[in-house]
Formats: sequence, structure tokens, C-alpha cells
Amino acid sequence: MKRLRIITVLGIAALATTAVTVAAQGRGIDEPRESAPRQGEFLQVRESVTVPPGEFRTVTVDCPAGRTPTGGGWTASGGVEANFVIMDSYPLDRSWTADGRNTGTVNAILTVEAVCAVGSP
Repeated sequence: MKRLRIITVLGIAALATTAVTVAAQGRGIDEPRESAPRQGEFLQVRESVTVPPGEFRTVTVDCPAGRTPTGGGWTASGGVEANFVIMDSYPLDRSWTADGRNTGTVNAILTVEAVCAVGSP
């Protein structure tokens, strides 16, 4: 009887160890999967850089694979002493780009944003 109890306890311990191992490896658990983007879904992406006084910068933000920009733009910030002049803002292939110069006396932050939709340019 004692031998049967020891074998039973060992068997239960082995099963518990296997269950913990399987759970730790993620098997048997439904994890959310990223689905492919669908037509009509939009995604906003942005990139920000610091532009020192007197400096010119070109900032480009890319849409993820399978998406193309349908619109975009820029913002500049840095307080009342920050003056920013945008030379151009435009789409190109899968990206949106803005070119500008900080004409102020303090650092400015230039942020470029693209609105990306499913599809190719």
C-alpha cells in the first residue's frame, strides 16, 4: 500500500510539472494575434526631433509595410522664443517628409506625422 501511494504521488507530481511547463511555453493558450490591416483602417505615425537654433532639418516618418500615406503634416514647438519656418511638407512613396529651419534662439521640436491607409502608392 505504501509503494502504491508513493507511485501515485510521483505520478501526480510529474503531471503537475508537465502542466506547468506547457503553460510556461504558452502552448494551449490562445494568444491574440495581429491581423492583417483591412481596407479603410487608418494608422497615425509620427517622428519628433530636436532642432537647435539656426539649424535646418529634414524629418521623414514611414508608414508600415502594406500602408501608404493619405495625409500628413507637421508641428513645431519650443516656447515663445522658438520660431520655425517650414520649407516643404510632402508625401513620398510610403513616407511623409517635412523640411524646416529653426530661426529662433532656443531648441525647437519638429514633429512630422503621417496618416497611413492600407494600399500601395
